[in-house]
Amino acid sequence: MGCRPLNATRALIVLLGVIANAAHAAPFVYVTQPTSIAVIDAATNAVTATIPAGDYPYAIAITRSGASGYTADFAGNTVTFLDLLGNNAIATLPVAAEPLALALSADETRLYVASRNARLSVIDIASRATLAVVPLIDPPVAIALHPDGRRLYILYESATVLGIFDTTTNALSGTLANRLDVLPGGFAIRASGAEIYVANEYVRSFFLPPPSDIVSIIDTSGAAPVASIAVGEQVSTLTFGTNPERAYVAASGHVKVIDPSTRAVVDSIPVAAGYSPAIAYLPSLHRLYLTSYSGNVVTVIDTALASVLTTIPVEGPGYLGVVPDGTPPPPPANDDPKPSLAVPGGRPRRPVVAPRQAIGWIN
Repeated sequence: MGCRPLNATRALIVLLGVIANAAHAAPFVYVTQPTSIAVIDAATNAVTATIPAGDYPYAIAITRSGASGYTADFAGNTVTFLDLLGNNAIATLPVAAEPLALALSADETRLYVASRNARLSVIDIASRATLAVVPLIDPPVAIALHPDGRRLYILYESATVLGIFDTTTNALSGTLANRLDVLPGGFAIRASGAEIYVANEYVRSFFLPPPSDIVSIIDTSGAAPVASIAVGEQVSTLTFGTNPERAYVAASGHVKVIDPSTRAVVDSIPVAAGYSPAIAYLPSLHRLYLTSYSGNVVTVIDTALASVLTTIPVEGPGYLGVVPDGTPPPPPANDDPKPSLAVPGGRPRRPVVAPRQAIGWIN
């Protein structure tokens, strides 16, 4: 009888220790691959689990707690709901054909799903129900939310503009011009929300499109003309990092580092040559993760040292999901719910069987 309270106390101590260790554990990085998601432990830089996730998981979005996630099944025309504590797929929801880009709202009650058949779906996460399906002007490449939460930007495959979706009315509300002579690959929004950087993968052409090394800078107010930075190699996508703020551009043989304050390339980090579908910044560790589909690796970069830490073998790596910056977003202009920034995704150009590599991509 007398030992039971002691055993209970010990059990409680063990449980609290487990919780404390979990709270301080290094985060995970999630990589889509054919039929599953590879789970990388950022502490060991090793794949520790795989999550079955439909026919062909594409984009992936992770909640700020790291407990839940969502992936777009490009071939199955569904969104898969993920329990990331148990590394399980727990539900699926049919969406418009060929879903390829995702964004979560700040209160994590809604999920925006862009599909290649030029549709944008708005999903209520609690009820797992589709609230709206909105026609788009062109097949999308990627989506991202402005920090004010009221504007969802849509990067189109061939249109010369970016779409603006009003998240309060669930309707398209305008456009922003990109360069007329390029085809985009991926994009990201600065933390200030003042500018969008677009990695333009090709030069527009009636014939075989030549590669592009141009990063466009678009003023979200629409007041300033489009600016451009030539990075010297064909680009596919990009993301932003902090401390200090930098744009990291996935190019054919390097990650090009841009200082937004000067709009200049300030560093060039050598990586494996070839097409990179995705690049993501992990705020908690100030690291970059870069997928190389043809190389079957994920490259880990220390942004402070501007050098490669290691490469991790992953079969057919596509797109990346990381726990986003946990900093609370700025308050909205009124009391309406406000979405947060989406995890950036690269150009979803692959057919069902493999990433759709750039036409004439320089390896």
